[in-house]
Amino acid sequence: MKSQLLLFLTGFLVLLSGCEKDMSKFSPSDVLIYSSEFACGNTSIRLAEYEAKQIPYEFREIWLNIDQDPHPVNWGEMWEKAHSIGVTYITFPLVDVKGTILINPTAEEIIKEL
Repeated sequence: MKSQLLLFLTGFLVLLSGCEKDMSKFSPSDVLIYSSEFACGNTSIRLAEYEAKQIPYEFREIWLNIDQDPHPVNWGEMWEKAHSIGVTYITFPLVDVKGTILINPTAEEIIKEL
């Protein structure tokens, strides 16, 4: 009985280990992150989470400087994407995963969309 249970658990663990996506096949341009390194502690927590899961991403800074002057391109892109899903207030980061717009997503939510 114990050996059958051990065999079952081993098979289950092997099955689970094959469920993780290979992040190396994705490009940083597949995951666009809009936020600010100047003013967002939440973004730094999320970026650490994404890096721990080896999610490639392209970071798009929304401010030109610490005075929070909007970046002429990234600021507009971010709001265009937010408005496309009916969002008027953003909890950073806003993430575009291959065209799917997510607000403050976990690493697992990003991986699901890849």
